Amino acid sequence: MELSDERSRECSVTMSIGTTTIANDGQVRFGYGALPHLTQAIDELEIVRPLLCTDRGIGQAGLLEQAVSFLPDGVDLEVFDGTPANPTEEAVGVTR
Repeated sequence: MELSDERSRECSVTMSIGTTTIANDGQVRFGYGALPHLTQAIDELEIVRPLLCTDRGIGQAGLLEQAVSFLPDGVDLEVFDGTPANPTEEAVGVTR
């Protein structure tokens, strides 16, 4: 399915059972089964120090630990857990 926003940038959406991929100047994967794609993305992009941004509730629920378990050995992960739940544009500015 191809979509276009009002600024005429193209956005492609690929949907499959459980995992959804959105590509628009980058790629976002979410949904059931998305975590195993972390290793592939880190390898393809040659990321050596990924930054994982989340809120404290994700960590308290054990989801952060799950995500970290999918990272390749030797990755120097930085975690920012100060993101508010359902962040706004204003919340992004606070992190600077």
